[in-house]
Amino acid sequence: RRVLFRSATTLIAVEPEFFAKSGALLTRASAWEGKGNYDRAIEDYTKAIEESSEDFKKHPNREGGAPLDLLGLRAKSWEEKGVLDQAIADYTEWIRLNPNNGVPYNERAQLNLKKSNLGAALKDADDAVRLFPNVPRVRFARGNILKALNKPDEAISDYRKALEFYPVDPLKSQILTALKDLGVTSVAPTQIDCVRDIAFACIRDRRADGLITTKLSNVSCY
Repeated sequence: RRVLFRSATTLIAVEPEFFAKSGALLTRASAWEGKGNYDRAIEDYTKAIEESSEDFKKHPNREGGAPLDLLGLRAKSWEEKGVLDQAIADYTEWIRLNPNNGVPYNERAQLNLKKSNLGAALKDADDAVRLFPNVPRVRFARGNILKALNKPDEAISDYRKALEFYPVDPLKSQILTALKDLGVTSVAPTQIDCVRDIAFACIRDRRADGLITTKLSNVSCY
C-alpha cells in the first residue's frame, strides 16, 4: 500500500492533467482509505469526480464519461467516516445521472435503513429489486428493510428468493440467520445446491477406471 501511495502521488505531480484517467488519484484514495484517513480519500475522490465531470460535459455521449463509480467510491468513504447524509447525497447524484442502475438505489436504501428512514429505504429497495430482480444481495437488503417494518411474510419471501440465486458465503449464512430470526428453521435445497452436491458425489464415486457410479437417489436433494 505504501508503494502504491508513493507511486500514485508521484504520477499526480508529474502528470497533473492525466491523473483522473490514469487512475492515480483512485489508487491514492484507496491507499488513504486503507490508512483510515477518509478525509484525504474524499479529497482525492472529489478531484477525480470533478475531472470526470468536465470530461463528461465535453463528451456526453461517450460511454464511461460520467463519474458514476467515483460517486459510489466517495459515498463509501463518507459512510466509513459516519457522514451518512453526504453518502446519501452522492448516491442521489448517481441516480440523477443514471436512474436505470440498481446499485445506487440499493446502497441508498441501506443507508436510509441505518438512519431509520424506513419509508425511503423501502422505496429505494423496491427500485433496486425492479432493476436487479435476480441479485441476491438486493433481495437480502429489501428483506432486512421489510423485517424492520414488521412485515415478516414479505421479508421471508425476499430471503427465500435470495437463496434461490445461491449467494456465496457469508451472505448465504446471513440470510439463513435472518430466516431463523423469523422462525424459519428449514430451507429446501436450491437447484444450485443440488448441482453442487451431484458434482461432489460424482468426484467421490469416480472409480479407478474413470467410470462414475453415482445414483441420483443417493444425493440428498433428489
